[in-house]
Amino acid sequence: MMKLVSQAESDRDASLGQHPSLNDTRTLHNVIDIKPDPKFTEQVDKLAALVPQADRNVLAGYLRRAGSDMLAIGQYLEDERTGVVRSL
Repeated sequence: MMKLVSQAESDRDASLGQHPSLNDTRTLHNVIDIKPDPKFTEQVDKLAALVPQADRNVLAGYLRRAGSDMLAIGQYLEDERTGVVRSL
């Protein structure tokens, strides 16, 4: 079965293929290597110890949004109390 492609789709695909940043292999080695932050992991560990029933990834999301473990635990407990715990 042959897929019909509109002229707009064809033009878009052609222009994407010609975009220098998409074809420049020199930029592949410039990828940032993100390493885990031991302090962040330690803070998530503390939160998980305080709220063992909570998912660690959810707690990590609260910590990212709040910026500090004290604010994160407060926000999580408030959301848990009201039944609106936010996932990631």
